[in-house]
Amino acid sequence: MVRANLAAKSDLVAFPVAIVNSGGRFAGFTMRRITGRKPLHELYSPGARKSAFPRADYRFLVRTAANIARAVGAVHETGCVIGDVNHSGILIADTATVALIDADSFQYVEGGRRHACRVGVPEYTPPELQGIKLHTVERRVEHDRFGLAVVVFQLLFMGRHPFSGTYSAGEMPIERAIAEHRFAYSRQRQVGMRPPPAVPTLSDMPAPIAAALEEAFSPGGTRPEARQWVQLLTSMEQNLRTCAKSKLHHYSAEASECPWCRMESKQGIVLFLPHASVGLQTIPSDPGAAVFNLGAAWAAIQAVPRPASAIPQPNLPTISVVASEQAIAAKRARRMRKLLGIAALMSAVGGLIALLAAWPVCGGLAWFGLTKLFSDDATTRTTRKEKADIDKRADAAMADWQKRASDEPFRKLSAELSAVRASYIRLPEIERQKISEYQHNRRAEQLKAYLDSFLIRRQKIKGVGDGRVATLLAYGIETALDVTEHAVLNVPGFGPKTAANLLVWRRQLETRFVYNERPNAVDAARMAAIKADIVKQATGMRHKLLAGPAALARSRADIEARRQAVDPQLAALHARQAQLVADLNA
Repeated sequence: MVRANLAAKSDLVAFPVAIVNSGGRFAGFTMRRITGRKPLHELYSPGARKSAFPRADYRFLVRTAANIARAVGAVHETGCVIGDVNHSGILIADTATVALIDADSFQYVEGGRRHACRVGVPEYTPPELQGIKLHTVERRVEHDRFGLAVVVFQLLFMGRHPFSGTYSAGEMPIERAIAEHRFAYSRQRQVGMRPPPAVPTLSDMPAPIAAALEEAFSPGGTRPEARQWVQLLTSMEQNLRTCAKSKLHHYSAEASECPWCRMESKQGIVLFLPHASVGLQTIPSDPGAAVFNLGAAWAAIQAVPRPASAIPQPNLPTISVVASEQAIAAKRARRMRKLLGIAALMSAVGGLIALLAAWPVCGGLAWFGLTKLFSDDATTRTTRKEKADIDKRADAAMADWQKRASDEPFRKLSAELSAVRASYIRLPEIERQKISEYQHNRRAEQLKAYLDSFLIRRQKIKGVGDGRVATLLAYGIETALDVTEHAVLNVPGFGPKTAANLLVWRRQLETRFVYNERPNAVDAARMAAIKADIVKQATGMRHKLLAGPAALARSRADIEARRQAVDPQLAALHARQAQLVADLNA
């Protein structure tokens, strides 16, 4: 590597620079010193990220993934194969830039002689190399592409491993899952595994990213090259959206909802920490507490005239109607029936007087005459039926119009503004309550922060190797604070014995905890967060109160306009009612 001057070909890799001899004998070599950077797992693990990269958001994670792909591509351009891709050999700066170390273990070929990579971490080793003695294997670029895909997945999925999940038939170590191509998050294949609960899914990612991961982890798939990941991840970062509920959350524009809100809600964790520029940001047009006058703002709200509570009669057009031709024709027919009925009755009476024996015929004539005098014709019956139906519809339309013409929207808005005023007055009290509650729970909070600072990955716990650490992380167990009997026993492959080892470790840490009564950096951060939340609430309330008079005036104008306008449905029903009344009167 020194003879080939690889160190000059990439500043992203700490290649050997020169040979060091002592007394003419090989003593070692020099390489560029990497400072101010932290191992990859300090970034993709939510717990470690809070202390190692407190200002990192999801955009930072995506950008880092793209930069790692650039670094891996740079290695391949030198003719080397990394071989031992892992979370400790990739160092990250606060600027998301990347440096690769351990170059002396890379596979390198010179003059036909292959200098092998003899080591590897199982969680990043491709299926075809699982269980094989790595010092006997010729590493290929395709092998590195598998490890790179795992790294990308861990950054995008909050430290979860793509081959860690719940197996349908018992325990499934990560190494075996990789060997059997059991990509737990796959949407294209049935692998007998499902992802851990409350984690992001491929549906939360851009479709090209999801497709690339499926391809990378599928049997026979073509694993994406480093340059392809650079393009995909760069595009992903450019198209991230900001969550409407939390300015700290950024996620794919193709996702149906914010996966980080879902994850935080279901797991009860915090994925991204606020910092001063986020927690204390204000609305640009905020009048500020210094110049805001609550009394004046409320007086302006109360000065807006209220609309009349009593709902007036609807504005309906004046209608002049005459009986329809059909009604007039029915009237003539009715007159003729009555005349016929009178004639029949007179004939019946005359017949009885002249000839008593003819009473059956006279009775029939009399019944015929009465029916003609007092029965309705078909037109009248149809008109009465339609009139009853129109009256019913008009009553319903009137009730609907009265609801729309009521002053309820104005009263509701007034009540909302009154509630905002009351809440604004109570803000200092609420701030004191929150501070008091925090101080009351200060010991418990300190203990939580203390336990949360102990990463399982950094400890030597019996029965918990690197593979099981990755499995624990996939199920949201990363620090001593996460270790509970219920949580550990719910992780596939963790029985009572291993759970007991973890619980003993946590209890040992608890016995070493010393409560510090003096205010510290954690206290300052919590106080700042409480005050920032109060400032944010006060800002929103001042805006609502200052906008109140205009909003009330608009509401009043809308109500008056609805009351004055002619309602088309009411007008049409009213006109039909008038016509039917005229017809029935005729």
